[in-house]
Amino acid sequence: MKKVNFDIKYKEKIINGSAKVFHGENPVRIICWDRKGNYPIVGLRMDGSGSLETVVTISEDGHLHIDGLGINSRTVHIYMSDDEKFDFTKLKAFTPVLARTGDHQTWFPHFFESFHPDNRWGEFYMIDDQHSFYRYSQCVPYEGNEHLLRTQDPIPEYYKLER
Repeated sequence: MKKVNFDIKYKEKIINGSAKVFHGENPVRIICWDRKGNYPIVGLRMDGSGSLETVVTISEDGHLHIDGLGINSRTVHIYMSDDEKFDFTKLKAFTPVLARTGDHQTWFPHFFESFHPDNRWGEFYMIDDQHSFYRYSQCVPYEGNEHLLRTQDPIPEYYKLER
């Protein structure tokens, strides 16, 4: 397991259980992702004894706040498997994604259509508003990867397909 700072880009991994959130050594169970305000993530932080959960709020970049106690800290982190990979079969048609044909290409926005791991021309099919489809060899969900838009940054390991 590797330890990384909390970041909203790991939301999918947290939701599917392949990543666990902690504040210090205390586990935090996320119960809401869209609370209004500067701390949109709501969690339940287990105390050291394991017998009491305290409501905490977390910003998208990992600042934790405990109402009433005035505690504000940046010690929220995530444990996740080093070899965990994204399951592209769970993407639904018309999900917003970023796609490209190779490592030195630019990431552009598209709508996901389907995943074809055995197709030699490209594993991901995208569809546009004219009902045309395109094939790409690299794809990442747009949500959590907005920083890649119109860049040539490398594909995150989590989304790399084994070839």
